[in-house]
Amino acid sequence: MFIFKYLFIFILLMIFVPFVRRMVMRLLLGTFIANEQKRYAQKVNNQPRKEGDIKVDINPMKNKKSNNNSGQYIDYEEVK
Repeated sequence: MFIFKYLFIFILLMIFVPFVRRMVMRLLLGTFIANEQKRYAQKVNNQPRKEGDIKVDINPMKNKKSNNNSGQYIDYEEVK
């Protein structure tokens, strides 16, 4: 009877209190998800690439600054 009472209270807290539910799920699933992410990253990084495969890395140009002094101005005269 003692165990059922606390189990009943725990289930009620899980159903009606989102903070407690979020905390318990994070504790239960947090390490599992972290381990799966690490395992997937290792799997993706260690795969041998076949000859002819193309891997495209997307580098956004947000941080690149254009160099306006990159060229030399050449004055010219029109020939008629």
